[in-house]
Amino acid sequence: MKIRSGFVTNSSSTSFLIITRGKLKKKDLRDLMGVEPGSPLTPLFDQLYEDLLDSVETEVELGEITNLADWKTLIGGRGDSLSARMISKLESKKQKGAKAYFGHLDSETSNVQTFFCMDCFEEENDKIYLNALENAW
Repeated sequence: MKIRSGFVTNSSSTSFLIITRGKLKKKDLRDLMGVEPGSPLTPLFDQLYEDLLDSVETEVELGEITNLADWKTLIGGRGDSLSARMISKLESKKQKGAKAYFGHLDSETSNVQTFFCMDCFEEENDKIYLNALENAW
């Protein structure tokens, strides 16, 4: 048996990339996640929406980027947080009016964030791409 004597944490975080056509809207996020109007899950996803907005570290108009290789610089030196899959999505969604949001959720911030930090997920529809595959527990 091994006993760890160093710092041990039970916290988790999930980096996310959201790409939208225009501004990120609460209704669009609920639609992406399959939450029907009047669902008992609506408050959970409304709080997720608020937490995502509060957790955005970088917001970029993709139509204004001439070279997506510069994206790594735009996110404040955290370019290693972008997987090849994320970069590919950024390149494919680059058009006028498209926005990209990058940030992270933290299990110590709110119960909703704790819930969503417990798994990795990726969702996409015609309005939003949400990548939360980079998870560390």
